[in-house]
Amino acid sequence: MKIDEVSKQIGLISASADAASRAKTGENRVERSEPDETGESAARIELSKTSVEYQRIAEAARTDQPGRAEHIAQLREAVEKGQYDVDSSQVAEKMVLEGLMDVLKP
Repeated sequence: MKIDEVSKQIGLISASADAASRAKTGENRVERSEPDETGESAARIELSKTSVEYQRIAEAARTDQPGRAEHIAQLREAVEKGQYDVDSSQVAEKMVLEGLMDVLKP
């Protein structure tokens, strides 16, 4: 069992749930201003902390994990050769994660 992966996924799920609850209440806004040619702030952009949090989560999901492409290539080859066996403990782990995500959805 890969406890680190599960903990990481649960952390992302919790962060998403917290961000969603903050979005409902409209609390915690972050203000950013864009400087014009003179260096003064000409326009104001107000982002909620929720949107900033979602941005962080999306960025974390996009980052490539080392060795992932190689692992996928090995799985593809095993499936093509008919040698891929399903690991029931991994299936159970994913089912638990999906269940947690359903529970934590707003």
